[in-house]
Amino acid sequence: MPQKQNNKLELLLGLRGDTFSPNDTITFYIDHENRSAPYPDEELTILQFTSLTTTPQAQLVNTKIHRDSLFTRTYSSVPLRLTPEIHTARDEQRFTLKIPPMFLGGEIPEKFGLNILIGREDSHLSLVSGAKQRSFAPATFPVVVQRQGRSITIAPLHALGISFFAGALLALLWTFLEKKYITFLAQKNHDNPLYHSIVTHIDAHVVTDSLNVDTVARKFHTSAKTVNRACLLLRQAPFSTYVLTRRLQVAKERLISSYSSEVDIAHDCRFSSIAEMEQIFHRHVGKAPYQFREIHKTQYPF
Repeated sequence: MPQKQNNKLELLLGLRGDTFSPNDTITFYIDHENRSAPYPDEELTILQFTSLTTTPQAQLVNTKIHRDSLFTRTYSSVPLRLTPEIHTARDEQRFTLKIPPMFLGGEIPEKFGLNILIGREDSHLSLVSGAKQRSFAPATFPVVVQRQGRSITIAPLHALGISFFAGALLALLWTFLEKKYITFLAQKNHDNPLYHSIVTHIDAHVVTDSLNVDTVARKFHTSAKTVNRACLLLRQAPFSTYVLTRRLQVAKERLISSYSSEVDIAHDCRFSSIAEMEQIFHRHVGKAPYQFREIHKTQYPF
């Protein structure tokens, strides 16, 4: 069995004052579906995240909780201790937070279950935390987390009858889920062959008359939103901006390397008119096309 981690991290969360006193210490533990291997590194998803969390980040979570009005009564700050040592305890003696392992890079399902078990030091269950043995009264809060596009939403707290402490814990989880999902989504999109095919097609047909976001979307049997997303991710600009930039670049190259008239270049680069090309040159280059050509023809005569 891998060696246990002894590092602990304390985060301050705002809790409802009439539910927990400032001296209460709430300890929650990470559990996983795989009972045969209770402590492999890849199953310590939350611990890996929180071990990098700093107090200012935890305070930001606290501020977010207050700003979103999850609490309506008196607040007190109670330390939330993450103690991976308890992974040697029996399953039924754990307060469990089940996080699927796919947040380490695997596929994220549309829905997954989240069970939060919390408790206080006034019950029969015993847990070993460091050198002390403590007792807790567990309480379970089933939650459904829904993924929709780029966002992860949690079912309404009041509709599920979740306590204010569970709300604070869910707010902390939100920062973890959101960050991991955005990172995963960015990597997944960057490796998406459809996105690469889209931008390759745009690069190859940038001065083609029929090149617009709708025709590209129809060609690849996708949506205009996907085309824009591909350009944003792989070319750092939405479709229209990227196409305009590429056409401007082609026009500049032809002004320097050829003796074609400005009218012909404007037509070949698919500007609607010479006036449009001149306007774009003034806006992005600061010079008229003929001035740009004269300067560069002088510097680089052929």
